[in-house]
Amino acid sequence: MYSYSGDEGHADTTLDSLEKLFDTICRNPYAHAVYQFPRGYTPLHKYRSAHYGRYKAFYWTDKEREVVLIYRVRHIVSDFTRAAL
Repeated sequence: MYSYSGDEGHADTTLDSLEKLFDTICRNPYAHAVYQFPRGYTPLHKYRSAHYGRYKAFYWTDKEREVVLIYRVRHIVSDFTRAAL
């Protein structure tokens, strides 16, 4: 059984901050560098990454549709190659 012992206020603050990060990314999607994955790992897109605190957001831009797609948010200690990007 899952036991929740977190601070709800902290979770709300983190989510608010991530939303601000997403807004910043959408306003200027090319401000962040393309993420360099380890040699031998070829992701589907050229993902860029931006971080807030202990979290890293991966995103890519679709120039044809003129949209930014926030693909995934991971904790910085995660193995980014383990989960398919």
